[in-house]
Amino acid sequence: MKNPKQLIVKQLMERSAKLYWTYVIQYNQAEVYHKTLKRLTVASLILSGLVTSTSFINVIKIWGIPYEIENLIVFILGLSSTIVLAIMTKFDYSKRIEAHTESATAIRRLWMKYQSLITDIKVGRFEDYEAICYNRDILRDEEYDILKNAPITMQKAYQKAEKKIHKKKHGEISEDELRMGNEDHNHE
Repeated sequence: MKNPKQLIVKQLMERSAKLYWTYVIQYNQAEVYHKTLKRLTVASLILSGLVTSTSFINVIKIWGIPYEIENLIVFILGLSSTIVLAIMTKFDYSKRIEAHTESATAIRRLWMKYQSLITDIKVGRFEDYEAICYNRDILRDEEYDILKNAPITMQKAYQKAEKKIHKKKHGEISEDELRMGNEDHNHE
């Protein structure tokens, strides 16, 4: 049988790798929302500008579009602008970005604690098996508290995380550790 400390280190490495994946996914979800907000803001500005622009109205007149159609075009652009603003307000992307960023930061901090505990065990800081279990359990409880409050992510964030991992733009965790933490996702 393996040394019990080695088993705990393996368990901690698996938890740590899963946390790192979750961190990358949460961070990418914030990026997805940021890009969405940016696109909606640009669309809203363009639509609002077109509606209020006398140049746009003059171009419509130059093209010889009838007055009724001109009014319809301006109405549709105004309605579109209102819809974009309503979407931005309803989904409150700024708050979503903040929630995912805060979640990613908390998960990253916990990941660092896991890494620290793994290092402490490997260098022999803990001689007592019960002390190792105690510290592991504290981290497990903290992990539960963080993850139960973490905002939900979308598939796009997971896909972005996958790409970053495969391009090795993920930071200081090894490929083997990432694979270990991603085993659950690979079997789904």
